[in-house]
Amino acid sequence: MQNFGVKGKIGAVIGSQTPWAEVYALVNGAKHMTTVDYYKLSINHSQITFLYAPDLPAKREDFLYYGKFDFVISYSSIEHSGLGRYGDPIDPIGDIREMNKIHCMLKANGLLFVGFPVGVDTILYNAHRIYGRMRLAMILPVTENIP
Repeated sequence: MQNFGVKGKIGAVIGSQTPWAEVYALVNGAKHMTTVDYYKLSINHSQITFLYAPDLPAKREDFLYYGKFDFVISYSSIEHSGLGRYGDPIDPIGDIREMNKIHCMLKANGLLFVGFPVGVDTILYNAHRIYGRMRLAMILPVTENIP
């Protein structure tokens, strides 16, 4: 993160039962972090705020977090979205919806640090998805050409 300019920036972590990514961002100079999760967490740190995932509204006009974050981190979270394993509602395109929410949360030219399994497109019951050519193209649409 130190090579991507998070110093003095405001970030969010999607799906963080243990706030290791938040701490890493703060150590690298982030100003403030917001943790978003389906499990209610108790975080006692002046630079970390907790947001219960169902409290994110579905309508854009009610979305207090629209364009708020300079960067978002999601590690081992998106591939579980919509499968119901962690208390979220069953939704076949839950991961795509989650990526859309993240996109809305980011400021223009914001950064997304993301980690999920890549291989042949697969869903492993309610455990997680593995992203291949088809599903990867659905969650990471190309919006501009990168030289």
